[in-house]
Amino acid sequence: MPKIANYLGKTIFVSLPALQGDGRPRPFTLVAVEDCGLWLQNDQADCFAGTNDERPVMVPFAQIAYVAFGTPGPTPRPSETAIETAKSTRAKEDK
Repeated sequence: MPKIANYLGKTIFVSLPALQGDGRPRPFTLVAVEDCGLWLQNDQADCFAGTNDERPVMVPFAQIAYVAFGTPGPTPRPSETAIETAKSTRAKEDK
């Protein structure tokens, strides 16, 4: 299990159902880790009800459903059909 402190200054996804009304995880920058919770920052003004600034917010662990972190998966390769369509479109534009 990774240590959450390794993600300081990086984007993590946090589910805060009690504070946001749903269980959907949202991206936050992890600013600090304390014994009682996490300091999170988000550039979206509506990330926390009742706040309209971009300062970090202390979120107690009791309010956090889960935290997800990691790297995005690999970008899928375009299909052969998409490649052929792009080639034929370029050929038509060149004429």
